[in-house]
Amino acid sequence: MAPGVWKTVIGKTDTFKPADLAAEKPKVDALKAMPEQKFPLDLNECKGYVFDGKAVVRLPFGKKERMYGLGLQFHNLNRQGKVYHLRTDWFHGGEERTHAPVPFYVSSEGYGVLINTSRLASFYAGTAHGFDDEGRPAQIDRTAGRGWRAKSRSSTWKLR
Repeated sequence: MAPGVWKTVIGKTDTFKPADLAAEKPKVDALKAMPEQKFPLDLNECKGYVFDGKAVVRLPFGKKERMYGLGLQFHNLNRQGKVYHLRTDWFHGGEERTHAPVPFYVSSEGYGVLINTSRLASFYAGTAHGFDDEGRPAQIDRTAGRGWRAKSRSSTWKLR
């Protein structure tokens, strides 16, 4: 779209999108005046597909990387290691709930991601292991095995 701004569409585009309501339109001319930027992620590790009628996005997530955003939530700023279901919710007692959901996050690696959808969205922030994930823990019997972790860190984040 402009230097440092990329866009992709996965599945069918929503008729109503939150960015359509922005009071200010993006200043594309100012962005075009900026120097060209390299895409911040490894494209070979970025995946998008439609499964069971839902768009799924998988993006790489570095071992020391942190994720900030996803709306107003009072318990912490770093979203890494949890699942966030972005639904408007008045409840203030749960860590994964928010009453001001925003499908946007900023990475400690210097990039941001906006999922421009009005649909319910779930972010698996470094918690979703895919079958092809290199960092996926070994499969063990949790009833008899030792050394297993109920919540191991994933090398990807996933949006569903």
